Amino acid sequence: MRQHYDKLLSLIDQLPRHNSSRSVGELSNIFSNYKSILNSVNQTDDDYKRNTNSYYTEISRIQSDIQGAQNGKSQKQKDKAFSDAISGLRLDIEALADLINTREQFD
Repeated sequence: MRQHYDKLLSLIDQLPRHNSSRSVGELSNIFSNYKSILNSVNQTDDDYKRNTNSYYTEISRIQSDIQGAQNGKSQKQKDKAFSDAISGLRLDIEALADLINTREQFD
């Protein structure tokens, strides 16, 4: 679990700050890594499965925001979608890291 926790903290640090075509690609890669970690943690045991199921409800919204950041009709729409995707993903990554840390007592 320590490797998942450390990777989540690393993903937070990697989140892009400004919207650009390159940033959207980076965000998409970070999102993919987050989903892989979430799936792995979810499969660890029944307790993690119960506690991580709520994170799956946000995945489609974050994915939609990432797509909006890439394909929005105006720059304003793209920027809003990018900001929403970053915010949602950051919250979910931090929450999953907190869940792991609380259970495993790394700090």
